[in-house]
Amino acid sequence: MVKMTKFAERLPRNGPIAFVVGAVSKGNPVLECDYLDDSICISKYALSASCCLSKIINTFEELWEIE
Repeated sequence: MVKMTKFAERLPRNGPIAFVVGAVSKGNPVLECDYLDDSICISKYALSASCCLSKIINTFEELWEIE
C-alpha cells in the first residue's frame, strides 16, 4: 500500500502517465498483464472505480496546484 501523494511525486513530470484501474480479488495483475509496469494499492478498503479515480485525480490536482 502506498500514499498516493508520495507515489505521484516520484513520477516523471514531463511524460505520459497511464493508470489501469480495476478490481483484483486475488493474484497479482502485474504478473498477469504484459502491459503493466507496476501495481499499487492506495487504500486498505474496497473502493469503487470512480472513488479510486477520484483519489488519483485529486492527488494530481493538488500536486500540480490546479484550482
